[in-house]
Amino acid sequence: MKFFALLAAITLVSGCATTYRVPIEEAPPEWRDNGEPMGLAVIQGTTKTFDGEMTKGDVLLEFGVENERVATVENDLEWQGPFGGAQKISAGSPAYARQFSLQRTTTYASTPIGPRTNLNAHNNPIEWCIPRETDAVCVFWEGPEKAKYISTSLGLAQDARPSSPSGMEGPMPLIAEKDTVAFAQDLRVRSSITRMNDREVRIATRIYAGEDWNSFGGSVRRVKWSNGQEQTVNLLGAKYKISANFEEDKDVKSVNVTLIDAPDDIQLVTMQNAMEVINTLIALERAKAAASIADEDAEIAVDDETPTE
Repeated sequence: MKFFALLAAITLVSGCATTYRVPIEEAPPEWRDNGEPMGLAVIQGTTKTFDGEMTKGDVLLEFGVENERVATVENDLEWQGPFGGAQKISAGSPAYARQFSLQRTTTYASTPIGPRTNLNAHNNPIEWCIPRETDAVCVFWEGPEKAKYISTSLGLAQDARPSSPSGMEGPMPLIAEKDTVAFAQDLRVRSSITRMNDREVRIATRIYAGEDWNSFGGSVRRVKWSNGQEQTVNLLGAKYKISANFEEDKDVKSVNVTLIDAPDDIQLVTMQNAMEVINTLIALERAKAAASIADEDAEIAVDDETPTE
């Protein structure tokens, strides 16, 4: 389950913003966890693989993902932003479901963050997140006539999370759940080359909407050269051979990528978010490698990567 932490040191961005309050009353059906998927699922039949001479930015593998529990907002919504000014969402806007929990933790400057307490343990309505042009606003049910609007700054508009538990009160959205709705952009998981030099090539697997990638989910594979030898890489069910094209000054500006085995169409259950999609695929790949010869590739967190690398 995804969560956001309420830290003791948090200050509200405006006197008008207030912290989300866990409701006492049970939410109506469209705001409850009904056991149906509430995350991203792989779209079957969308897996593509690529090979040939490649350089930074080129893609080796990709497949589509989509939000599974979706709806449309049936009424026009308007509320005041934390810095003033009207915020608006038009009737007919698409929305997707998420399950967040309000967490409380106590920390001090000289100690690490302590244990978190889930304030939603007794009652945890789901949230409906509505994409906007560059972010999303997630609506938290606080009662029959109370909703908290919390803008997001982490992730993508179609796979976002709040960075703070504070938001603005606004009107109650009328939510109409649908089998499918049309979002502005398609989502896909993509493995692409992000860096190369005379020591290694890095292949990042991330969630994309257009050319924007998710800032909190992903993995980077480091393929190290061994005396310039060709390396075999297992990547989310596909197997590749990769070799460096060394320049006279030993610089590497391109690599040769050969697809050895294409992956079977990816069969996975729904996962909560993009990070879990990628991490589950990596776990499956590790399990396969353990049954044969494990490669020497290391994996590092994606947090130190930037879109310009």
